[in-house]
Amino acid sequence: MRFETQAEYDAYTTHPDHVAFVQDRWIPEVADFQEADFVPFLP
Repeated sequence: MRFETQAEYDAYTTHPDHVAFVQDRWIPEVADFQEADFVPFLP
Protein backbone atom coordinates (compact mmCIF):
# COMPACT_ATOMS: atom_id res chain seq x y z
CA MET A 1 0.00 0.00 0.00
CA ARG A 2 1.14 3.52 -0.64
CA PHE A 3 0.12 6.62 1.24
CA GLU A 4 0.77 10.15 0.07
CA THR A 5 1.32 11.54 3.54
CA GLN A 6 2.20 10.36 7.02
CA ALA A 7 -1.19 11.64 8.15
CA GLU A 8 -2.95 9.31 5.69
CA TYR A 9 -0.90 6.35 6.90
CA ASP A 10 -1.61 7.22 10.53
CA ALA A 11 -5.34 7.55 9.81
CA TYR A 12 -5.36 4.12 8.14
CA THR A 13 -3.43 2.28 10.83
CA THR A 14 -5.43 3.76 13.69
CA HIS A 15 -8.87 3.48 12.07
CA PRO A 16 -11.16 1.31 14.23
CA ASP A 17 -11.94 -1.05 11.32
CA HIS A 18 -8.25 -1.66 10.67
CA VAL A 19 -7.45 -2.14 14.35
CA ALA A 20 -10.33 -4.63 14.70
CA PHE A 21 -9.22 -6.56 11.60
CA VAL A 22 -5.68 -6.86 12.92
CA GLN A 23 -6.84 -8.03 16.34
CA ASP A 24 -9.65 -10.33 15.21
CA ARG A 25 -8.26 -11.84 12.01
CA TRP A 26 -4.62 -11.02 11.30
CA ILE A 27 -3.01 -11.90 14.63
CA PRO A 28 -4.90 -15.19 15.12
CA GLU A 29 -4.69 -16.36 11.49
CA VAL A 30 -1.32 -15.25 10.12
CA ALA A 31 1.57 -17.37 11.34
CA ASP A 32 4.43 -15.86 9.34
CA PHE A 33 4.58 -12.35 7.96
CA GLN A 34 7.23 -9.85 6.97
CA GLU A 35 6.42 -6.17 6.69
CA ALA A 36 8.61 -3.36 5.46
CA ASP A 37 7.59 0.21 6.15
CA PHE A 38 9.71 2.87 4.56
CA VAL A 39 9.76 6.43 3.38
CA PRO A 40 11.32 6.72 -0.10
CA PHE A 41 14.34 8.93 -0.48
CA LEU A 42 13.62 11.77 -2.88
CA PRO A 43 16.76 13.71 -3.86
